Amino acid sequence: VGEPEVAEDHEIPQDHPPTAPTSGLEIGEGSVCSSPDGWRDDVALVPKAGKGKEFDPVAKQRQSLAAWKTTVEEDAAPQGLFQRIASSTAFDNVTLAVISINAIWIGIDSDHNKAKTLRTADTVFQVVENFFCVYFTLEVVIRFLAFPRK
Repeated sequence: VGEPEVAEDHEIPQDHPPTAPTSGLEIGEGSVCSSPDGWRDDVALVPKAGKGKEFDPVAKQRQSLAAWKTTVEEDAAPQGLFQRIASSTAFDNVTLAVISINAIWIGIDSDHNKAKTLRTADTVFQVVENFFCVYFTLEVVIRFLAFPRK
């Protein structure tokens, strides 16, 4: 049983099955498809303007990722304290400010903190480092708790 022929410009004949041949086709680094019938089910055919259909091996992955809800505003509980906090612009702005201050602090810390560990550093370095740790941990927890499905 041979594989169907594909035209030079990669057009797929109209009578071609809706999946791609995989005999010996490398899917990723070091992996080869081992489908018993030699056809992949995860490759979508995407129409090309003015031509037949061509293979787009990542079309289904793109469609799947597009359906994911990645922000609190898109997929959050309709009400609740954590949802209100996580979706507020004030929370976003404070987080961006803390990130910016943290970037500046990293420079200050690397120039002026001569201690080898945080435990042996001056008190100011310990307090500021712990502040950033606590803030970023709380930010992640608040954003996580804002989603209804965890």
